[in-house]
Amino acid sequence: TTSTSERPTSNQPSMPAWTSDGQAIVFIETRTRNARVPTAGRYQTYILDYPSVMRMTAAGTDRTVIKDGLIKLKGGSERYYFTWLLQPDVSPDGETLALVSDAPKPFDQDVTLSLLPMTGGEVDNLGVRQEPPLGHNDPDWSPDGTRLAFTYNARDASLGTPRIGILTLKGAKLRFLVSGGYAQPSWSPDGRLLAAVHTTGDGRDIVIVRVKDGAVLDRFTADGRSFAPAWSPDGSGIAYLNITREGVDLRLLLLGPPAAAGGAPTLRDDIALTADSRLDPGSRPSWFIPPELLPTPSPRAAPSGSGSPAGSAAPSVAP
Repeated sequence: TTSTSERPTSNQPSMPAWTSDGQAIVFIETRTRNARVPTAGRYQTYILDYPSVMRMTAAGTDRTVIKDGLIKLKGGSERYYFTWLLQPDVSPDGETLALVSDAPKPFDQDVTLSLLPMTGGEVDNLGVRQEPPLGHNDPDWSPDGTRLAFTYNARDASLGTPRIGILTLKGAKLRFLVSGGYAQPSWSPDGRLLAAVHTTGDGRDIVIVRVKDGAVLDRFTADGRSFAPAWSPDGSGIAYLNITREGVDLRLLLLGPPAAAGGAPTLRDDIALTADSRLDPGSRPSWFIPPELLPTPSPRAAPSGSGSPAGSAAPSVAP
């Protein structure tokens, strides 16, 4: 039962992400309530649309709140505000969410790279440098759980020039790949490559970037309407969103082995998974493949400074 002052809207889920075991889906649910909000030095009544981080079973049942973005302010009973909680991504060990948030100080911070325990609790804003008030977007865990790739929102005068940042959690080491105009990174299962979006005056397309040196190895779309890539855990494909005349559709790039050692995979096909749909352009596709269907990873040395953020051993397969 809810009061008339709080009307959670369960029909506004977005930004889904599978847990690594495929048992649950984490997502953002937008809720609504009337509130007295501080504006221009005094409180005024607004309708707040605020995010909550949710978890449900793979069947869509047992919805539970991991973190509610609503904040009770001091003073009157209806004084509230909220923190942004966006774009959750589940760590390979299933214990930690990466997301972008302005918690714990929404009046003083921009929306930047943060961590949240899967069990709930406090948001840990990582303090990664940024260009106010642009913040960060698109966090994506590396397969070994030691790094986060994300979009660092930069600008050149009045033009947006996003860059891909990689944060090594141990030691909080930040480096950038390629120049401006690249965003929405998604790790390959071996951690060697990223699928990303390159933005130009002609639109957005899917490219492949090598993590080691930031080299752009290939471009897989050329229509200027492609974005939000998500590399499959078995490495065989990249799902992405595509703008059509009717809205947004889901497509799949089918991949083959690279033509040369150290290169990008070859593109075998580009197929439509939906047609004339109206998918949410703000919700990147998310994959789950059962472990028994994943290829056995080749043994390789752990990267320097590896170690799970939760202190457990890094998993041997992709999430």
